Amino acid sequence: MAVSSGIAMPPVVLTATDGCRVDVSRIDGLNVLLFLPDAADAMVAIWRDGYVARRKAGLDRVVGIAASPVADLQDMRRRLGLPFHLLSDEAGLLRHALGIPKSPMTLILRDGRIAGGHASCADALRHLPEEICNVA
Repeated sequence: MAVSSGIAMPPVVLTATDGCRVDVSRIDGLNVLLFLPDAADAMVAIWRDGYVARRKAGLDRVVGIAASPVADLQDMRRRLGLPFHLLSDEAGLLRHALGIPKSPMTLILRDGRIAGGHASCADALRHLPEEICNVA
């Protein structure tokens, strides 16, 4: 993982697929942030399919973050039937502020601080239940 646990999320404001502006430093609760590559349908579908179970396990929300324009993310959300919103980081502000590359990454966020993360979707899915227990 390129980002250290315990650091606060930077005050970066991104636009969500519902049109709301979201300051990522103010996302409260226990969350998973999915940093998505351009062709992310399969990765997002995995999180969609297990969304209810993850919520029951203690997650407050799953948020996808991609470098795509909002309109493209709205289309993806509609096409894939996602129960969670996506945020557009088209300018790369959040990735730059965190110092992370344009590759898939999953961060676990607890009340605005990074509590863990993985460089692959498969690792994140495999370790998420134990990590939820550790940071809940």
